[in-house]
Amino acid sequence: MVGLIIEYNRPFFLFLKTHDWRVFWDSIGGLLVTGGVAGEFFVEFKAHRKEKKLRTIHARLEAEADKRLRFADERIAQAQNDAERARRDAEALRLEISKTNERAASAEQKAAEATLAAEREQMERVKLEKQFAFRRLTPEQQERIISKLTKIPKGYKFFVYVCPDPDSLQLMQTMQDLMISLGWEQITPPGLAVVGGKAALWIGEGVRVHFASSRVMDMGVIAMELVAAMQDENIEADVTFNEDLEKTPDALNLLVGSRPALDTPPFLPVPRNTPN
Repeated sequence: MVGLIIEYNRPFFLFLKTHDWRVFWDSIGGLLVTGGVAGEFFVEFKAHRKEKKLRTIHARLEAEADKRLRFADERIAQAQNDAERARRDAEALRLEISKTNERAASAEQKAAEATLAAEREQMERVKLEKQFAFRRLTPEQQERIISKLTKIPKGYKFFVYVCPDPDSLQLMQTMQDLMISLGWEQITPPGLAVVGGKAALWIGEGVRVHFASSRVMDMGVIAMELVAAMQDENIEADVTFNEDLEKTPDALNLLVGSRPALDTPPFLPVPRNTPN
């Protein structure tokens, strides 16, 4: 195109100077070719600029798309990592819940075992208290015993034998006072009296009441009634006959021994048959 401009610029400037149309018409072909080429160049130049701008825009769009795609990929990867972390946390939580449930079950089992152990200890404590607590008859219990023996005639005698431990001595004193209040007379046992002046030493368990075998119908019945009244107040007592009492058949033996051991079979209950 530059060559065409150099070649045809003289006729063009000559026409402008002379305004001679013959010069113009002689050069019209070349001028048109030059103008066409220039127009084509201009159009191509504009198209190139547009294409360059489009390529720039396209490159920018591609860069933005790539950026957004990378960002999306990063978010997807982050979401996947978060999901995996959440899955691991959920699995760890399930494992922890399982362990917690196991610990709770173990704790409940231990609590149940401890409760059973405490109950057993409480039962043992009750047994020990029952074994070692003093046997005592409250005034109310003594009144109940007396009320059950009011039909027994007065004037009978009784011997007292006691085991020399504090519990037995205390119960002996209570029973001794109770029988005296019923109108009975305490006499000194044959042999050496070693406790309280009128009570002889005896080693045994529970309370025993003896009567002469020849006096079953009166003294035996009285002895059974006395033992039954003591059993009603949770005093381990028993009744039997004693041949030695044939020398003093109108007397009973009251033997107060130590508290029976826990493994000792309980004394058999005695029926009542109060004499008239």
